[in-house]
Amino acid sequence: MTAAAREDGMNGVTAYDRATIDRFISAYNAMDVDAMLALVTDDIVFENVSGGVVNARTGGRAEFEALARRAAALFRERRQ
Repeated sequence: MTAAAREDGMNGVTAYDRATIDRFISAYNAMDVDAMLALVTDDIVFENVSGGVVNARTGGRAEFEALARRAAALFRERRQ
């Protein structure tokens, strides 16, 4: 098993998965929608959960991109 395939102790998340998640969060924080899109598949299902409630949901890359671009325009900065 390669190092990238080994689990890192986070409920089956591999080091490769963790690196991808970290890149997505960095792109999100930078409001770099193009970088976020480079990390998702065409069949992405995105749900935003706040206070235990799903307050936004997208199905597919086009819906996700539209939401991400609208959201990026609402903030001067953001951090996850």
